[in-house]
Amino acid sequence: MDKLRPTRVVPVMCAGLVCTVVVAVLPLFAGDVLGQHVRDVYTGYVDAAKIDSSGTVVLGYLVAIGALGALAWLGSIRAVRRGNRRARVVATAVFAVATSFAVANLFVGEYGKPLVPQLFGLAGLAPCVIGLGAVILLWRRPAA
Repeated sequence: MDKLRPTRVVPVMCAGLVCTVVVAVLPLFAGDVLGQHVRDVYTGYVDAAKIDSSGTVVLGYLVAIGALGALAWLGSIRAVRRGNRRARVVATAVFAVATSFAVANLFVGEYGKPLVPQLFGLAGLAPCVIGLGAVILLWRRPAA
């Protein structure tokens, strides 16, 4: 396997890190979009007091997933900068797991409605698209 070329990949990975952070804090600044969505999902099925706590749980989940994603980007950037050959495999695995979570956020739900609002679900795919670009760059052979 050839040596990693971080000069091409690291800027893409840094863009992925920034995108992940933006997506992670988006629910914090989106007003009551998340709260209203959770109320729509649970009204008629769950006591009103539990609905508000469910919104907090979903918010915590989205922020936690974003924080874990940011840590994964930082670790991947560090590994690539050091020229670690395992960075390719690790970045590919992280991409697969992150994309699985992003897709699950679009479809996992209760009472026939997704738990994560579509806005946040689709936004969660953006870092995955950047991650795909980074993985492709990591596995490409350098030009002769």
